[in-house]
Amino acid sequence: MMKKKLRLYKSLFYIFFCSTISNGQNIIIDSLKIIISKTNTDTIKVNAQNAICKILWQSAQLDSSLFYAEAALKLSKKITFKKGIANAYAHEGVIYLYKPNYDKASEVLLLANKLYADLGIKKRIADTYNNLGEVYKYKGLYPTSIKYHFAALKIREEIKDSIGVAASLNNIAIIYEKQANYSEALKNYFDVLKFYQQKNIRSDVARTYNNIAEIYRLQNKYIEALNYQSKALAIRKEINEVMGIAMSNINIGTIKYAMALLKFDTQKKITPQATELFNEALNYFTMAKKPSKNNGDIYFLTNIELNMGTIYLHQKKYKEAERCLLQSLNFSKSTGNKELMKKVYETLYELYEKKENFKEAYKSVLLCFKYKDSLINEVNTKKTIEIQMQYAFDKKETAAKLKQFQKDVIVKEEKEKQKVFLYAVIIGLISLLVFTVFIYNRFKITNRQKKIIEVKEQEAILQNELLTYQKSIVETKQNEILSSIRYAKRIQQSLMPTEKFIERIINKNKT
Repeated sequence: MMKKKLRLYKSLFYIFFCSTISNGQNIIIDSLKIIISKTNTDTIKVNAQNAICKILWQSAQLDSSLFYAEAALKLSKKITFKKGIANAYAHEGVIYLYKPNYDKASEVLLLANKLYADLGIKKRIADTYNNLGEVYKYKGLYPTSIKYHFAALKIREEIKDSIGVAASLNNIAIIYEKQANYSEALKNYFDVLKFYQQKNIRSDVARTYNNIAEIYRLQNKYIEALNYQSKALAIRKEINEVMGIAMSNINIGTIKYAMALLKFDTQKKITPQATELFNEALNYFTMAKKPSKNNGDIYFLTNIELNMGTIYLHQKKYKEAERCLLQSLNFSKSTGNKELMKKVYETLYELYEKKENFKEAYKSVLLCFKYKDSLINEVNTKKTIEIQMQYAFDKKETAAKLKQFQKDVIVKEEKEKQKVFLYAVIIGLISLLVFTVFIYNRFKITNRQKKIIEVKEQEAILQNELLTYQKSIVETKQNEILSSIRYAKRIQQSLMPTEKFIERIINKNKT
């Protein structure tokens, strides 16, 4: 029974991961909710909660998404499910990035990054580095941001994550854009666009069109900018990307507003062309307002109200302008974004001056200078923080390099040991072969020598036998000669007179 349930849960997860976020989103979420209610396995429940969380933040339902992230985190901590904790922290990081709450985002992302490092999940490590890069980009700490993005890029190249590599290159291009290096940014964006088009990843094609359009806008090339923003909007409508549509509408409205300013006459009075473009811009900003409000995107709402208030100011519709600007001010205060507050107070000053409400104009200009001074101080503070962050990052990077160096040394030592062992085996085998050849040769030589000795011994035996035979012949001949001599002697003795006879004869003659 348990195995059947696990197969059911795996099948549902497979459906989830193979589905795109579309009209079937609610069906997927409902399926995951069934898993949460039915399963007795806590790790499966955590994975389902994290999956719902991801679907929700991808569709910009941030509050609902945060609810599931916190539920997953709580249960993961209870059962000490390290991967579940890391995933929940990573999701919270993205949610706080979008809300925005950058300090909280960086805090939880660093926690996620450490857990992923402990688990050795390189892809997730790269993802958290990427999101940390985004956090510091929005904080305006670009050197720290680009460090994190390059750290993400390095890992993604190592693990051959081509989509991740493209995303990192895109984010690095954005930093170039922030640093006004437009040519380099544009070059990178077109490379990224080519990759996404080849892979047919529609949402990323739209995002890259958006980024290319922004570069052209910053270069005052409004026709090209409008062209690429329109392409982005068309794709986002096709794939029903709610907040992407809102973003494209805001961006097109901003371009229309900039084009309208160019249509003022020589005395800086509004022309019919400028009025038409202003109205088109207002229409786009209005279309972006509702989804931004529904999803609680304060940053979008602040910019929408500020831009609409500025247009109404140009059109001398002061009541509508004041309403929009005060609404923008409230939104900007809730985010704590001093740059936006400065812009709002600056525009309110212009409004109240034209309305001849000098008291409010004076208050606005004072607050404008207050936030301007605050921003100047923050720039100096930011430099100090940047140095500190750079030091912390370098320290972490050095530690990581040291750890990697130690691993490399161990691996190198192991390789050296293996190499020495291999050499020893080879030398041993060669020595054994040489020794075998030597023994074999000695064996052959010994056998040859043994045969020679045996032959010599046979020859010696034959020689001895020959000598013995010759000796016997000599002795036989010698005996025969001696016998002949003795025989001859006896004959001579028998023929010759004896000494006594001779003596007798001699004595006889003397007388």
